[in-house]
Amino acid sequence: MLEWSYLSQAWSLCEIGKIASDALSILSEIKVADTIRKLDSDSINKLKRISTILDALKKEIEAIGGVADEFNIPLADVSSPILQKFLDLHGVANIRDATDKIEMLSEALDKLLADEYEFADVEQLESFLKAILKTSTDEVEKLMSSSDSVWVT
Repeated sequence: MLEWSYLSQAWSLCEIGKIASDALSILSEIKVADTIRKLDSDSINKLKRISTILDALKKEIEAIGGVADEFNIPLADVSSPILQKFLDLHGVANIRDATDKIEMLSEALDKLLADEYEFADVEQLESFLKAILKTSTDEVEKLMSSSDSVWVT
């Protein structure tokens, strides 16, 4: 892989990790407060960014799902590390179940943003975001170790 390709991929993974990290901080505050609270505009904006991850997963599933189904290949075998972790976390292997899980997370996010959530919604999003953060961090580490020359100036 070219140096710029490593850098671009690492940057994208870091952005995903930042979104997950920011949102996890807010979810932790909600859990510590142990009561449903109104979110401030900064928190709402950070939580809204979760939808970019969910949308990207949905697009990836749509892009590779047809091929995986047509050739009877497990979805996880042709997906990105982030999608693989999502599939593993939710124990799904087909397009319909994966899309349903994304919709479930989107609904939990919508309820959170509308201040109509239950703590189960917070926990669901928290579990998802922890897995995404760990996976993005692990993948950046792999990129760094596989091409030390990229990081030397």
